Amino acid sequence: MISGQLITISNPMISYDTHGDRSLHYGNDITQVRAVLAPENGGEENGKTDLGVTRMVAYLLPGAPVSRDSQLIIDGEVFEVDGEPKKWDSVSGQLDFIETHLVKRET
Repeated sequence: MISGQLITISNPMISYDTHGDRSLHYGNDITQVRAVLAPENGGEENGKTDLGVTRMVAYLLPGAPVSRDSQLIIDGEVFEVDGEPKKWDSVSGQLDFIETHLVKRET
């Protein structure tokens, strides 16, 4: 696990063409936040698999502007959000966090 890692969240501007197909345009809505990162399912400490896919879990503070369409940039590498981010509430409210599963496909 890496705690306190500075990451960049890029949220898209969404547009639709004349056929109703959705396009995502990144680069205008950027926020930097700190996160705790953990590799996921790789068996190695960097989260890589034999299939050219890297999986990570990012634990973000509540209020981080992350959605299923966000891209997270970690050390210059672009990760896509895999599924919907899950907000976990604690009883005291002091340990709330957002669990975000990330995937990077090697090209």
